Amino acid sequence: LMMKTWRLNPVIDFINTICNYIVLNMVFLITCLPVFTIGAAAAALDYVSLREARGEYGYLVRTYFRELKRSFKTGTAAFLILFPIGGILVFNLLCAPCFAAMGAIKREMNNGKWTAFAIGYMCVFAYVAALIVYQIGGLIAGVVSFNLWTVVALALLAAIIYLLVRKGYRGEENTRRLTSVAAAAR
Repeated sequence: LMMKTWRLNPVIDFINTICNYIVLNMVFLITCLPVFTIGAAAAALDYVSLREARGEYGYLVRTYFRELKRSFKTGTAAFLILFPIGGILVFNLLCAPCFAAMGAIKREMNNGKWTAFAIGYMCVFAYVAALIVYQIGGLIAGVVSFNLWTVVALALLAAIIYLLVRKGYRGEENTRRLTSVAAAAR
């Protein structure tokens, strides 16, 4: 449905466009609540946004729902493919850096054992993060069935959250508060 818009006042037109996109984004968020529909919802939002950018003005929400219905199968299938890819990307992002960076780590640590530990820690952390993304994301989307690795991923996620929110080491009171440079020199 093509509509001609009357451009009476550019300020009113701008406010109308902003309000339409606010409503469209709220509808997008609501249609993303069942997680497996994110792919189709993103495809529909992209379609409506591109139509608006080309100047093909129409009813945004009606066009959005029509496109959501049309692209449901392909959008959902494309989104389900993204979980393994997302796991690979998370692993690649967090894994050990290039050889030049490893050389810099060795130079800064000045110890081969600590360098090997740091690089091994980065690789293990990257694997854990990729496992969590793939298992939990795939479980939510229905790609992965609940199995032993899902339990391991949930346990690792709980451990990471615990380590993030726990109270840290405080140390002794007299070593934390120094009142002068002379006290620090002692």
